[in-house]
Amino acid sequence: MKKFNLIVLIITALFFIYIGIGYLSYGLIFGWTTVFVGLLIFLYIFLGQLVKKKEKLYKLLARISIVTYIIGFIFASVASIQILSTYKTKEAPADSVMIVLGCGLSRSDRTSPSLLLSLRLKAAIECLNANEDMKCVVAGGQGFGEDIPEALSMYNYLVEKGIDGSRIYMEDKSTSTNENIGFSKKIMEDEGLIEGGTGNVVIATDGFHEFRAHNIAKEYGLTAYTCSSKTPSGMLGILWVREICAIITQVWL
Repeated sequence: MKKFNLIVLIITALFFIYIGIGYLSYGLIFGWTTVFVGLLIFLYIFLGQLVKKKEKLYKLLARISIVTYIIGFIFASVASIQILSTYKTKEAPADSVMIVLGCGLSRSDRTSPSLLLSLRLKAAIECLNANEDMKCVVAGGQGFGEDIPEALSMYNYLVEKGIDGSRIYMEDKSTSTNENIGFSKKIMEDEGLIEGGTGNVVIATDGFHEFRAHNIAKEYGLTAYTCSSKTPSGMLGILWVREICAIITQVWL
């Protein structure tokens, strides 16, 4: 087996495993299939090294891998351009309502915001302080390993940081981005924050997450504007790949 084919197959195996982890982190069970394919390629490489009689099959797999890379690169590039398109938007109108999207609580005390969520809340605080009349909906239910709903944790955090509690509404039933926004819209309608089934919203979330959130908001008749938090560089890679997977499966399909 030529060294080039071996390298291509190894990279392909790692690629499938990495993508599979991205799917699984979004709760998409078919991610296990992608991981399994990667492991099968590693197994084939190992057995091939022992037998060394399958050069033609190695070449075929290498060619399939190259085609897969090209298609994957095109898909990832288009999705990445879409992600970048909503990192920043024009200033939101004065009647906008903020929605802070939940993303888990701390695993240590199970009641305080996780690192990513605390960064989203810091971005929200900056925006709320700059727009003192803006109301805010904190959206997130109680997930596995959490002692309280994410919405309550976010409410407590914002109040502790000086945001008037009367400006904050809690949506504590949602378990997904779609539900975050859909349930928040219902609260905004019930509280008279928007009328006629439409309105302007400022979505506080990670920059890579804004594009999909904006698309969901549009489906609910809302016009979305950006309030992006800064994702830690060490976490951005896997989260970016995960978001590309979500865009392909939830926005494109």
